[in-house]
Amino acid sequence: MKKEDFKVGQTVYILQILNFRNDATIEERIREVKVLSVGRKYVTVDFWGQMKFDATKDFREATHYSPSYQLYLSKEQILQEFHRYSMQQTVMCAFDWSSGITRNMSQEDLQTVFDIVKKYRGDEQ
Repeated sequence: MKKEDFKVGQTVYILQILNFRNDATIEERIREVKVLSVGRKYVTVDFWGQMKFDATKDFREATHYSPSYQLYLSKEQILQEFHRYSMQQTVMCAFDWSSGITRNMSQEDLQTVFDIVKKYRGDEQ
């Protein structure tokens, strides 16, 4: 995603990434907004007046504090990113040293997982 993908008047979406309820669903954290302006560095949207997003910092809210929102072109883009994050968390937790999941895997499944890990680690063991 780049700054040139945004146009004035376009409907875009922001995701609340900080300061949300623990039980908030991903859907509850998404807001539909309109682009007000596209500058050299910032994309400004109509949310709580005007909110700027920094195109040089992954389209996170431009603030002196920790950003609470991130800008996206589509709701689907947010949902895909959230699904990827959820899969990463599941995989990391599954292979925690205490989970014991590898003890229950067949030799073939363990070899498949091993090959995938080896591919992305870049080492030869």
